[in-house]
Amino acid sequence: DYITSKVDIEVEDHQKINKQVDEVTGGKLKWGLSAAGYLPPDIFRFFQSYGIELMSGFGMTEATGGITMTPPKKYKPSSLGKALPGIEIKVGEDGELLVKGPYVMLGYYKTEDSETFAEDGWLPTGDIMKMDEDGFIEIIDRKKEIYKNIKGETIAPQKIENLFRDFENIKQVFLAGDHRQFNTVLIYPDYGDEESLFHNLDEKQKQEYYSSVIVTVNKFLAPFERILDYRLIDRPFSDKQGELTPKGTYKRKMIENNFADLIESMYVANKTSIFINGTEVRIPNWFLREKGCLSRDVVLIENGIAIPKLNLSLTLSKQSEENFYQIGSYSYIISSHFVDLQLFLTDPNLWIGNNELIEFTGKSIVQWYRQTKESAQIAFHSVIKEVAPSENEKNQFNKIFSANEFSLQGIHIAFISLCTGESENIIKYFQMILNDVRNQHYKLVLNLLARAIFLTEKDTQKKLFVEIIKHADDKRFEEIFSSLMKTDSSFLDEELVQIIALNSKSENRLIFFENYINSELKKSPQIAKSIIHSLFKLISAFGVTHPRFYRRARRFLFHFTILPNDKFLIELVNECIDTLTKGLRGWIGANQRIAVDVETGEEYSWEDVLTFEEGIDADDFVRIKNSIVKTAVVREAIFLFAKGVQLRLDDVLPGGIWISLVDSRNDKSIYRITVQTRFQGAFDLTIHLNKNLPPAIVKEEIKWLIAAGTDSKNERLLP
Repeated sequence: DYITSKVDIEVEDHQKINKQVDEVTGGKLKWGLSAAGYLPPDIFRFFQSYGIELMSGFGMTEATGGITMTPPKKYKPSSLGKALPGIEIKVGEDGELLVKGPYVMLGYYKTEDSETFAEDGWLPTGDIMKMDEDGFIEIIDRKKEIYKNIKGETIAPQKIENLFRDFENIKQVFLAGDHRQFNTVLIYPDYGDEESLFHNLDEKQKQEYYSSVIVTVNKFLAPFERILDYRLIDRPFSDKQGELTPKGTYKRKMIENNFADLIESMYVANKTSIFINGTEVRIPNWFLREKGCLSRDVVLIENGIAIPKLNLSLTLSKQSEENFYQIGSYSYIISSHFVDLQLFLTDPNLWIGNNELIEFTGKSIVQWYRQTKESAQIAFHSVIKEVAPSENEKNQFNKIFSANEFSLQGIHIAFISLCTGESENIIKYFQMILNDVRNQHYKLVLNLLARAIFLTEKDTQKKLFVEIIKHADDKRFEEIFSSLMKTDSSFLDEELVQIIALNSKSENRLIFFENYINSELKKSPQIAKSIIHSLFKLISAFGVTHPRFYRRARRFLFHFTILPNDKFLIELVNECIDTLTKGLRGWIGANQRIAVDVETGEEYSWEDVLTFEEGIDADDFVRIKNSIVKTAVVREAIFLFAKGVQLRLDDVLPGGIWISLVDSRNDKSIYRITVQTRFQGAFDLTIHLNKNLPPAIVKEEIKWLIAAGTDSKNERLLP
């Protein structure tokens, strides 16, 4: 059903269907077994045609599980396969399947073997079978008065049928549902009772009467036993039609055959449809079964649907905007031409916090969670009715929190508490879930916090946004950040700048902030009063916190110093550049004064690693020596040019730095610095010593080189 809800297997091409099958099964599933309930042959053939060898089997607890199975690549339609190793099977004279072997039980507790086993130790299964020439068996009927639904859940039809005995106007009841998704009944009214009210009821009143009878019966049944639909029949079950045994009990297969069309009409669809102003609302039949009501019990009311017999109603209406629907307490955007309630019932992303929807479904909704992808057709839009948690719910949450229980019920109460101003322990609860990426509710909580940000007060907003910063992917972070800035540009304060920088480890986020700044500069004529100030601070904080992004952050900032057109902007950018530079140099740290040669055990200093070419100008010698010994200029350059190499004194051999003249002019001299390390390879740098150029011109040249970043041959000029 899930695959067919995603792709039309009747018309789509093989490749698209195969892709959907792989997506649903994980792409590596090669074997499968169906043994608990009936599956039509076309389902077996479908999976087999897409590389999944789905096999059919039969078993029972008394035989330690498996009894028969279709061998791989040898599936036969409607067959349950042949005997598994260690099991013997045969069909008795009456057609009942008998089993024997070491895996078969020794007997029932406190029950004589003669009551359990047939002659020679054969165990009757209670199922009428036929066997072909290859030893493959196929079920024909049930000898015992039980059957299994499509999920393999055991149902005793006679027990359920007996519940109708105490009701007037009912002569006979037959329960159908063998190998099906749910149970239905055929009802033969008591036409012969002249005093019966049945004769005085019109058609609508009859339907209401028998519907109420079934709703009453369903209250005494487990969810999987409940009756979902019924039909009235115009004749009784009789021995003349071969439908009764001499004892008057039902021949179930014969009744099913004789009333096949009527029974099948109750299983045409697995959903009930109601149309609200031209929009189809699909209600899954399994939900009606859970509620113990019939499909005809769901009625249309003003602005929604209702189940009067259960005193339940749900607001469901299309709003003025296209594709906007109110469902319960929330508004949703639905892109499909119908509303599928199954998606709302099984996806906590859609129902958590929606109190009206939960009141309609009941607390069992927490059990219907399916691990599926979020629907691409439905998205939360807004809260229409806000409801605070009750005292009982608050007490319940406190117990859940104290027990470190991570449940959908706990998440629901926490979410509505958060949205209505109750935050004590709430954020801690969500943090505990988000701190474990393996928690099954991790993605759900992240989705809910992204929603709650826009439903809470500013202080709570900031706390939630910190969790988004830490855990959300880049795309979601960008969406939420942009939305928050549109709502309140003052939201990005100094504290948040540092938190974002500390917890953002992706270069994509830095690129996003660069693009955001460029966009804001185009829109905002008054830079001093805009968010620009905080954004530039964020760029410098990013580079300080993550040295590997220093070059990109510095290059971006220097772009705004080349063509000055705003005094405030220039001052701001220069301040950020200073912060960025100090941050990097603080991280690189001061030069190590002394190192120990690992080979000789002798101490050495930076002076000991320097070797100067003969004939170097005396003033230049002093300037170069002081810059290398007293500052981290060489270490900083290597870190930036070599993309992260961190050099220490003990990485360099004594005499490992060679300085030679490259060129000498009136305005400057250029020297080559070659650094030979122990294990990190060699590095070639050039150092330019200014002589006559004004400092302003030197700074301007440096700005342009850094901003450009590369020369015409795409080679690095400056770090």
